[in-house]
Amino acid sequence: MLIEKALAADPREEKLPQWAREKLRDLRWAAQDAAKLLSELKLGAEASPFYLEKYSVGSPKFYLPKHSRFMFENGSNKLEICDQQQSPRLKIYAHDGALILHPVASNVVELECELRR
Repeated sequence: MLIEKALAADPREEKLPQWAREKLRDLRWAAQDAAKLLSELKLGAEASPFYLEKYSVGSPKFYLPKHSRFMFENGSNKLEICDQQQSPRLKIYAHDGALILHPVASNVVELECELRR
């Protein structure tokens, strides 16, 4: 509601020069596109293998679009996680280093990215 009210044209705009009216129109379009994108991001996509959720019981899932990639950066380390579309596997890339897999338990591993020198 607040966004629509802020984007509404003011009757006094007709007295502005043509370039100013065009600039206001362009800014309104950009703001509407940004508001639409924000709304989509808040709602998430349809159910897919990739989702985010807070680390607490009962928190809602935020689904990422199908065939998306999840990027993780920590300083110089950059990891990319991709789903394999029709496969139950994930593909993990280390952009700037080597991956080291540390088994923790039969169902837990820790992944480390060792930077190249």
